[in-house]
Amino acid sequence: MSIADFLRQNSAVVSLIKSNHILPEDLELLGMYDEAKKLLEAGEKTSFVAASMADKYGFSERHYYRVMGRLGQALST
Repeated sequence: MSIADFLRQNSAVVSLIKSNHILPEDLELLGMYDEAKKLLEAGEKTSFVAASMADKYGFSERHYYRVMGRLGQALST
């Protein structure tokens, strides 16, 4: 399958991804997002979860908050 064929078959999905500013790198961060959500739902403090995820995944706490905010947004159609 060529890229053109893929885009033709998935144009609606690609348009949704583009209009919602979803980054390809977000796919790699889903595990961190799910893990953080479980810790937060279990009652862990936000700052503890931010520090833990930043340390585990090797980025800053600021980046953690940015990712959590972005991945937690509702899709606009």
